[in-house]
Amino acid sequence: MDNNQDAMVIANLLKMITNFDITHCLAAFAKRGIADSFPSLTPYQFMSHEKIALNNRIDPANLYRLLRCLTMSGIVKQSVSEPSQFALTDMGVYFRKDHYNSFLGYVKYDFSPAIVDTMRELPNSLGEDVDAEKTFERVHGVNIFDYMGAHPEFSSLFQEAMNFRSKYSGEVVIKNMPKNVFKKFRHIVDIGGGEGGFLQKLKEICRHDARLTVQEMEHVNVPNEGNINVNGATTNGDISSTAVVGDIEFVAMNMFEDMVHGADCYIMKHVLHAFSDKEALQLLKKVVAISARRANVFIIECVIPDPGIDHFGKSMDMMLMIATSGRERTHKEFEKLFNDADLKLIEIYGTGTDISVLHAVKI
Repeated sequence: MDNNQDAMVIANLLKMITNFDITHCLAAFAKRGIADSFPSLTPYQFMSHEKIALNNRIDPANLYRLLRCLTMSGIVKQSVSEPSQFALTDMGVYFRKDHYNSFLGYVKYDFSPAIVDTMRELPNSLGEDVDAEKTFERVHGVNIFDYMGAHPEFSSLFQEAMNFRSKYSGEVVIKNMPKNVFKKFRHIVDIGGGEGGFLQKLKEICRHDARLTVQEMEHVNVPNEGNINVNGATTNGDISSTAVVGDIEFVAMNMFEDMVHGADCYIMKHVLHAFSDKEALQLLKKVVAISARRANVFIIECVIPDPGIDHFGKSMDMMLMIATSGRERTHKEFEKLFNDADLKLIEIYGTGTDISVLHAVKI
């Protein structure tokens, strides 16, 4: 390797490390809510760093350096003629709380102390005598789901992150799926559907009289104007059994214990990847057992592509390896899961993003 090649390799390695530093700057930007101090949701509205610092009780000189660094990420733009002026870009506005598809909660969850402390254990989790899937439990004493039960703030961040993924998934699926796929279903159940954002989007391409049900764990907040009615009693948003909000039904049920029976369409978004093959198979078999004859199952997740192709799922897989018992899967791995559960994979729909839609039918 000559000197020029050597210099290029070192430059690329330094860039990789620098990207790590920039990511931490993004986390600080998100946690301090700095994007909300810019004038509006409209991008490229410039504002002085001194005024932004005043609004956030941040040292102006430190903020200037942070914003200057973040110009490399593409979320902030610095004025060339007036270097003290900064603006949010088209990407940057996604860090505002009032953006319709705010990325804020997802970043806060990924950089929460519970997740960061777990990621620090990655080197130790690679050992041949170590169960990587128990990393979160080794660090925190319990698995991630039990940890959420004992730490409401972390649970809230997780729910916010999953709601973002659910809404984002809804948008890309609606945009890229054939419009007639969901038209035939009379009852659609979204297992682990959070606040119902996906089903709200799905209403655009399903039959007008379809029954729409979200199945979630107890005490998941559902969107509502004031109180909602739950089996005759009012509540401030927590599901204790069954609730109806608008035209979506919410059912509180542990999916490993039971599922909504008799539907002809079941959807799982970013659910199976949180569990081992054994657990994922258990869930799919349960769907087969309680669903209507010839029911359809849609799994919305990353599908790991062939070697040599960059994909978000390959990095997410490392997070899943140490935070849960789960994994991202390839086409063949999904196909085996479906076959073992008596489901036939009939189609994989691409969306032009990291998300794919796997369509299977009950045999």
